Amino acid sequence: MRYFYPVIISVITVFNSVFFQPVDSISDDSFHVLMQEIERENCGLSINGTNASVTCYAHATSSSNTKIELVADLQEKNVLLWKSIKTWQKTVNASDCSLNGSATVDKNKTYRVKLHITVTSATGTESKTIYSSQSVSH
Repeated sequence: MRYFYPVIISVITVFNSVFFQPVDSISDDSFHVLMQEIERENCGLSINGTNASVTCYAHATSSSNTKIELVADLQEKNVLLWKSIKTWQKTVNASDCSLNGSATVDKNKTYRVKLHITVTSATGTESKTIYSSQSVSH
């Protein structure tokens, strides 16, 4: 029995050091989401006066039997919440998909684009949501 206690203490020490790290010891580089179906994506917003231009793009890793769906929401900031004011959608049976849109916006308000991407191929389905930088109309 006297040999049993040091073994238990060693196991508890290893368990605590592996599973209970202080939050500040975990860096942003510790976590990586590996996307298998979506290889590249981008969405942008350009505002000139009251004219907003939206550009979105996604590329899938597989080129055969691939379907890409893009849903872009132009959103307006109201205090702390984002409200969708216009939506564009495009679906293609290809490994690349681009989506462009335009809308009239109000002056002195903040806008962004929310892009939801869904890629379906023979190996599975994957979804991802990204956001453009915020832009203020003048």
